[in-house]
Amino acid sequence: MERLENIINISKLNQLLKQQEVVEKKTNIKKIICIAAAAVVVLIAVYLLILKLKPDYVDDFDDDDFDDVVDDDFFEDDIFEEEDK
Repeated sequence: MERLENIINISKLNQLLKQQEVVEKKTNIKKIICIAAAAVVVLIAVYLLILKLKPDYVDDFDDDDFDDVVDDDFFEDDIFEEEDK
C-alpha cells in the first residue's frame, strides 16, 4: 500500500512540475512580446525624431532658378542638326 501511495505522490509531483513549466513558457513568451513591443516603440520614436530634425531641402530649390540655367533652345538645335544630316 505504501508503494502505491508513493507512486501517486510522484505522479502528483510530476503534474505540478509540468504545470509550472507551462506557466514559465507563457511568462517567457509574454516577456519576449513586451521587449519586442518596447523596441518597436523606441524605433518609431527615433525615426520620427530623425524626420523632425532632418532639414527640408525641398524649400531650397525654386523653379525660377532653373529656367536661366537650362536653355531649351540648345536642346532643340541639336535635334534639328541631327535630322539634317
